[in-house]
Amino acid sequence: MNLRALLIASCLISFSSTSFAAPICGETKKDVSLRSELASAGTLANLRSTEESLKVRSLELLKAAFAALPSQLPPDGLCPEGCSPVKTPQVVFTSVPNKFLEKYSDKATCLNLAKTTTATPILFDDRHFDSVAELSAYQGDIGQGYGVDGKKLYTECPGSCSPRYETVILAKDGKYQSDISVICGEARDQSDGMYRIAAAYRWSCEEPKSVDVPLESVPTATTPAPKATKLKK
Repeated sequence: MNLRALLIASCLISFSSTSFAAPICGETKKDVSLRSELASAGTLANLRSTEESLKVRSLELLKAAFAALPSQLPPDGLCPEGCSPVKTPQVVFTSVPNKFLEKYSDKATCLNLAKTTTATPILFDDRHFDSVAELSAYQGDIGQGYGVDGKKLYTECPGSCSPRYETVILAKDGKYQSDISVICGEARDQSDGMYRIAAAYRWSCEEPKSVDVPLESVPTATTPAPKATKLKK
């Protein structure tokens, strides 16, 4: 067996003995919190775009998250051996009612929906936007039942039940791609009128980029050695 065949056989044996134990890099994820704050869901506050309104604070928080994105570093020890952190994390924006009602007429319905949508969230995925402001406005429209997606949400999360939102956003080349998942849960306490909003960076791992080496560059035992040159005296 020549040297080339031996090298190929060695690589195959090494791969077969380690492939089953190799980590699945994409399964490793970790959220690193940026900040969390309260915002008012009151109708007048949002119509007037007051400083404490959900409309204004959501946009400000998203802008802050993307402004700080280039300076973010992956957490230590994030990835298992053989995996590398992604170059840029996703931004995760969440919005959850601050307080919930104890007693209301359709509580049983909301509890059942909370169970089913926790297992299988209501999805509005692969939406694309040209700016953070456009993305934030879309989130607000869904929450108020506007547009096709807003109407779908109100149909699937009816009555007193309240949605809880998680938006995962990937920024690339000045554009923004979002996946929104919604859990339809218990009724929020409208007398409190506040939502807890938060932003975080979601880090994940990937397989390191490999460099293919053409087999032609591997020396073989059949390659003739260069002839020695006899120097003239």
